[in-house]
Amino acid sequence: MIDSIFTTGRKFATSSSISATIHDANRIEGMALNPQEILAACPVADEADWLRHATGFAKAFVVPAKRERWAELLDRRPRRIGRDSHKLHSDLDRQRCQIVTEFPPAVRGTGVFYGFFDVPRIVPASSVAVVAGGGDAIYSLVSGVLALYFFHEGEVWLCRA
Repeated sequence: MIDSIFTTGRKFATSSSISATIHDANRIEGMALNPQEILAACPVADEADWLRHATGFAKAFVVPAKRERWAELLDRRPRRIGRDSHKLHSDLDRQRCQIVTEFPPAVRGTGVFYGFFDVPRIVPASSVAVVAGGGDAIYSLVSGVLALYFFHEGEVWLCRA
């Protein structure tokens, strides 16, 4: 059901257009949908799957000097990780991660979503921009190969190995 609800929410250019797209996607037939409610309806990711995706993300898309630190933080998910999640932005490997204004066709199906505040969940690609809600988040489609990083200032980074 979640897959069929969000067909918008895939194009964005600035933080204001992301907000507008999220707002439009949240209004379906006059009914307001809360991104947190949508996320809560998504299944919790298996811990082993999350660890595989978290480790893959850190090894493939974080600069070498910070890989071990981020792999450990994503593995443990301490309470402070939400407070420090913005630091991942400066630790992304800019050779493998670039800002995008539109999801490429490869971003489809489902992936593991982690918004630095809740447990990782399995989320359809068609809903991820809405579920990210303008906060910091990682969305891993293929462990260590294809992921999105959502930065709270409205940037969306496509990471490819």
